[in-house]
Amino acid sequence: MKKAQESGSGPFRIIYHIIQGALIGLGAVLPGISGGVLAVVFGVYKPAMEFLSNPFARFKTHVPLLVPYGIGGVVGFLGIANLLAFFLEKYPDPSVCLFIGLITGMLPSLFREAGEKGRSTGSW
Repeated sequence: MKKAQESGSGPFRIIYHIIQGALIGLGAVLPGISGGVLAVVFGVYKPAMEFLSNPFARFKTHVPLLVPYGIGGVVGFLGIANLLAFFLEKYPDPSVCLFIGLITGMLPSLFREAGEKGRSTGSW
């Protein structure tokens, strides 16, 4: 998988980053899907953390990369939030079942990860 800095060039790269940002924004709203994990997968987490820790150090390098992700993130976040509000109002029971399914689907990976680090009765 390519890192954020290497994925294409020109307007297609910007559109690609906006779409990835929208997916990260979607992951921030939906339960069971992590926006942070998606940022790592898309290769934007490290540049974002570098920028946030010291905004002026590599401003000209990070801002052109992060602006499309930010635009996409806002669009994805607001878009899915409005869509969820609509579905929760019109179809509350199926919407709640969707949330329960997303959260339940995440549990096996949590148990697997917890098993790798070990469990003890003291952790309950």
